[in-house]
Amino acid sequence: MDEKYNSDPFDNNEKDSQGNNIPIMGEPLSPTSPGGGVSLRKIIRGGPAALGITGFCLLLTAGIVFLLPNTPLVSRFFPSIAKAHAIQTTITNANSQWEPLLSDTFDNNKNQWYEGVEDDEDATITYAVTDGKYRWDTTARDYTIKRVLLEKPVSDFYFASDIQNNDGAAGAGDYGIIFREDDNGNFYYFAVEIDGNDCTLLQFYNGELSDLMEWTDCTPIVPKGSNKLAVIGEGDHIILLINNRLVDDFRDDSIKGNRIGLAIRIYADFDAGAFEFDNLELKVP
Repeated sequence: MDEKYNSDPFDNNEKDSQGNNIPIMGEPLSPTSPGGGVSLRKIIRGGPAALGITGFCLLLTAGIVFLLPNTPLVSRFFPSIAKAHAIQTTITNANSQWEPLLSDTFDNNKNQWYEGVEDDEDATITYAVTDGKYRWDTTARDYTIKRVLLEKPVSDFYFASDIQNNDGAAGAGDYGIIFREDDNGNFYYFAVEIDGNDCTLLQFYNGELSDLMEWTDCTPIVPKGSNKLAVIGEGDHIILLINNRLVDDFRDDSIKGNRIGLAIRIYADFDAGAFEFDNLELKVP
């Protein structure tokens, strides 16, 4: 008896030469089983028409996501894609369309950065614009955060600087950007550890320091090298970048201050060393 082939792709009654049902991978579940459906193999056996419809639907979906990423349709059904596109749009606009408010390569001190010696119970720091850098020579005696803030207040902003821990300093410490500091001394601090590739986002609020982002391995960091840190603040949206690569983004409006600046955090075991800042940029919408 010749083996027969049933041309109906949705018919499940194909027989072999002995009259037994031929098992099909991806078979629809029996009526007594929960669920059910049509197997992919059967759809493929449906011929070019079935494949054509499937391909058209996939291309249509890809086209909608690519061409209309900010529509309610994409936001509802593809939220991660819509969010990624919105973040990239903000980064692009901040770099190309926002107005430069300050740019400094520290070839001189035309912007009147603080220079001098700060000596207290926590640390001794000598601030100087020298050799094309804003250099902070630092010796620690206790845990402290030191910062230099810009005089001009900003609301929404893009702020970036190349920062490096120099002269072989070791011990516990980090460097970064302070932003949204208010009149009560509350602030956010985006920091990179001095001797590794971890970064964090801290919030100092009502006398308490907490993590908005725990210490995280940040691949873009160049350990012991110069790193470009950047923060975009737009309303309650915070975008963090290192070496022009996205690290993370957050929504938080606990602190609404408008001061921004450069900062370091050091501990008692921090060896004497220097932090250098260069190529500072500040842009506003």
